[in-house]
Amino acid sequence: MCAKRCCDVEWEQDVLGEDVEEKIGNYWESMTGDDQKIWYASEIYYNFRFGITSVSDEAQHFLRTKNRR
Repeated sequence: MCAKRCCDVEWEQDVLGEDVEEKIGNYWESMTGDDQKIWYASEIYYNFRFGITSVSDEAQHFLRTKNRR
């Protein structure tokens, strides 16, 4: 409502609350290759050095194998 009042814009259709389908990748597909490599290397190091991990085995697999951009 503020957009109509502040900007004097008349919208053709009210889409508030409607489902919007966008062709975007999931979290793992949206990461850059550098981010994947850094995160994966950190996970391996912390697991080896301290025996801890911040992601599941499946997530670690995605970090290692997803196509890197």
